[in-house]
Amino acid sequence: MAVYHAFHYGKMNQSFKLEDENNKSLYEANLVKFKLFTASDYEFVNHITMATTAHKVGKTKSVEQGTAGIKMSTASYFKLDGKNCFDILEEKGYSFKLILKLNILQPEFALVDKNGDKIAVYKMNVPGEREEGVGAIGNKQSNTVITTESDDVETIFLGAFIMSRVDFSLYLL
Repeated sequence: MAVYHAFHYGKMNQSFKLEDENNKSLYEANLVKFKLFTASDYEFVNHITMATTAHKVGKTKSVEQGTAGIKMSTASYFKLDGKNCFDILEEKGYSFKLILKLNILQPEFALVDKNGDKIAVYKMNVPGEREEGVGAIGNKQSNTVITTESDDVETIFLGAFIMSRVDFSLYLL
């Protein structure tokens, strides 16, 4: 079983990287040009195949509902190349499922296929040693720790990238 970690870094802490347990870069989403009101330009780099792909990453949109001053995010998403990020994942045959919510600060989500089989498990907000170029307070950075038996690093990375940009909402529950 492979164990990866993913984290934000770089320009305005908007770039995102997936590394293996030896801190070797596997996949990156590098912010090329930030745009305040429209989709920003990113370059996705697969360090295994050495392929680079340009993408437009939109702003995260969240919808809240509630009464009596208590609000909950019912939907949160962003557009990747003009398509809802969850629709892209669904077209690949995957979705997220909440598997552990007892620890609100470090929830766990599973990337599951159409049959409900776990492809990867994402544990959020795990403290790790601070790496160069990472904006963090003190000497710790917040990682997403991923455990998987899948070799599909591109989909594993896409899942981590999506989870890093959306709010935890009812959509993920």
